[in-house]
Amino acid sequence: MRREFASALIAILPAALAAGQQVTSPTPPPAASAKDAAQTVYYAGSGVTVPDLMPLALTDAATGRCKHFDGTAVLSIVVDAAGLPHNVYFLRPAGNALDTIALKLVVAEHFKPGKHDGVPAATVDSIEVNLKACIETEKNGAGEKVQVLRLQSVSGQKLSLQGSPSGGATLTLSSTSPSQPGDRDVIPHKAGGDISAPVAIKVADAVYSDKAREEKINGSCVISLIVDEHGMPQNVHMIRQLEPSLDQNALNAVHQYRFKPAMKKDGTPVPVMITVEVAFHLY
Repeated sequence: MRREFASALIAILPAALAAGQQVTSPTPPPAASAKDAAQTVYYAGSGVTVPDLMPLALTDAATGRCKHFDGTAVLSIVVDAAGLPHNVYFLRPAGNALDTIALKLVVAEHFKPGKHDGVPAATVDSIEVNLKACIETEKNGAGEKVQVLRLQSVSGQKLSLQGSPSGGATLTLSSTSPSQPGDRDVIPHKAGGDISAPVAIKVADAVYSDKAREEKINGSCVISLIVDEHGMPQNVHMIRQLEPSLDQNALNAVHQYRFKPAMKKDGTPVPVMITVEVAFHLY
């Protein structure tokens, strides 16, 4: 019996430089000041308390009957002494369009900060976001029917302190506020030296197309993308083609990838450009 196999090779190499969600999140917090960036950041330990979530305001929520689309994402976050979020990236993604909604919500959150020995302080935390959403069909500006993912509610959010990583690494806050998920204007860094490479934490399978199977096509295509500071793929495009239907399926799969982002030595996540090779083989 002939078997088909599609695989992805995560090539963490510098490339050549070259969700219709209808969700309105609270106003993003202002950029952190230089003084904020110098804060000591605390992990779980004696005298450290976890931050509290402030009430979340949702607008444009889904109403009525619709196809439910629910999921959970867990993210790493630094909450500073003013209760503002920094360094937001996935620990356990939902692996679908809900991730973008989760990021938008967490980046726009405001917290009652944690404390160190009774004084407000920056802490490294994980936040679990349980999302209930709906897939609704509506007409776009051209009168065409399209499916829209709309948030219905956020329930049972859990916030907890993270333990210190092995090696006793220290963490410094970025002096700027987080970029919004889906920001197409990110300027990538180059992995290597003082910047670690991103690590894939969720990889979607590329589907072998019927046409390619009939023609017994084997080989691989290469895709360039930016892994942003949240570990999300941006600017995904083909740089070496194989076959049109397989190329499109590979692009669709890579859009679903999630990463632990590249990091500076001080622990600040940064965007980098990488290439991914997706291989298709019939056996």
